[in-house]
Amino acid sequence: MGARAHLHARDVVVPLERGSFFGETRARTTTAHLDVLLKRHESRPGATTPVHSHAPPYLALVTRGALRETCGGVEYACTPGSLALDTVGAEHHDRYESDAVEVINIGFAPSWLESLREEEKRLPAFTWINRRSLPERARTLRAHVERPEPLSALVIEGAAAELLLLVTRTGATHKRGGAAPRWLATVEEALRAEFRRPPSLSDLARLVERSPSQVVRAFRQWRGTTLGSFARRLRAEYARRALFETRASLLEISVDAGYSDKSHMTRELRVHLGCTPGRLRRARDDESGRPA
Repeated sequence: MGARAHLHARDVVVPLERGSFFGETRARTTTAHLDVLLKRHESRPGATTPVHSHAPPYLALVTRGALRETCGGVEYACTPGSLALDTVGAEHHDRYESDAVEVINIGFAPSWLESLREEEKRLPAFTWINRRSLPERARTLRAHVERPEPLSALVIEGAAAELLLLVTRTGATHKRGGAAPRWLATVEEALRAEFRRPPSLSDLARLVERSPSQVVRAFRQWRGTTLGSFARRLRAEYARRALFETRASLLEISVDAGYSDKSHMTRELRVHLGCTPGRLRRARDDESGRPA
């Protein structure tokens, strides 16, 4: 991955308002602080967008295909997992290198950006980054935008906050020192109490009177995981206990635990517990000597 100088002749710069992007909208999710769009671009390789700029800053995360984005005379090669911060008035254009390109555009409410200023954090100029973890984050975010479920608001807002921390260079993991902030226990208690339909990141931040970025950063630093992963683990553990301790059917347990269906529960338990509901039930029956 890299960047190289690139000149592009232009006559007019197209100004785009908040929430306006090129491409077809395949899915859209809005929360109290975010507007998240999955955009699909279908055109022949080599086609380009007009030179344009955006009124509010936003994040662009490539989830499929390849393109090259040119900003400030520099060309950036973008593939799945590439993350760009387009700031206000940054003039740029894209050239597509595959027949279909999908990008998640994340717009932030003014209140969220204001919280960064209150923390004395400034948005940098146009920024482009790529990390090994970003393709997996892109797949997770895309899945929750396309197929929302009860945890989606928390997962999406948490992922957006972490991506924003990356581009503002404040997302580095710091060594733990001293005691965790007391309010972090309040966040954890709220997630444990409502793991089926957990509060959004915005709700949690409001609960402890902190910014979304502060909550995300502290939770990862002191709990070693993301808010979304923690909530998903709570749900999986609840399902595991129900499979061992009750005679309820897999469908009943999946619904009670907050999953969309049995298949959803099976996928999640495989990820977080390393086994399927059927295997857990068989293990229980082997221990008790009774049939399911």
